[in-house]
Amino acid sequence: MAKSLRSKSKRRFRAIKRQSVFAPVENARLDRLVAKGAEDINTQIIRQQLQKEETEETKETSAGMEVDIPKISTSGPRNSRHYKRKLKQKGIIVRGKKVIRKNGRDGGLIHYRR
Repeated sequence: MAKSLRSKSKRRFRAIKRQSVFAPVENARLDRLVAKGAEDINTQIIRQQLQKEETEETKETSAGMEVDIPKISTSGPRNSRHYKRKLKQKGIIVRGKKVIRKNGRDGGLIHYRR
C-alpha cells in the first residue's frame, strides 16, 4: 500500500526539498523582482521630472498667446450602424441625411433628422 501524503516521512522529505531546492529559486526570483521594481521607480521619477520641465516651458510659451478650441457639434445626424438599425426596426429608412418612413401617411419625406 502507498503511504499517505500526511505521513511523517513524506512531510519531512517535502520540508527538506522546500529548503534545499525551492528556497534558492524563490530567493533569486524575489531579488529579480526587487531590482526591476527599483528600476521602474527610477524611470518614473525621471519621467515626472521631464514632465514638470515641459509644463514649465509650455506655461511660459502659452502665456503669450491663447488659442480658442472650437466646439464639437453634437446636434447633427447620427449615421452609425446601430442608429440606422434601430430606426429600421421602427419602420424608418435612413438615406444620407434624410429620414423617410416606410409606411408614412403621405409616403414622402417627413423631416431631416436632427
